[in-house]
Amino acid sequence: MCDHFKPSFFSNNGWTKKEFDSIFTREILEDKALFLPIWYNVTKNDVYEYSPSLLNTIGIDYIQLGEKEVCSQLFDAITSSK
Repeated sequence: MCDHFKPSFFSNNGWTKKEFDSIFTREILEDKALFLPIWYNVTKNDVYEYSPSLLNTIGIDYIQLGEKEVCSQLFDAITSSK
C-alpha cells in the first residue's frame, strides 16, 4: 500500500502505536479481549505490516459487512463483556 493512501492509524508510528501496544499488553495481563478492531479500507497485509500480533485478533470488516452488521457485532461484544 502506498503511504499516501495508508489509513491514518497505520501511518502514525507515535501515539497510536503506543496506544495499541498498551491495550494489547493489558489484554494479556487481564486474559480477556478489550478491543474489537474494525477493518476499514485495509488489507491483512496492511495489518501485518503494522503489527503481526494484531493480525491474530479477529476484526470486523466494515466494507464487507456494512454498517448495520458492524454495529450489531459491536453491541454484542460490548454487552456480553459486562
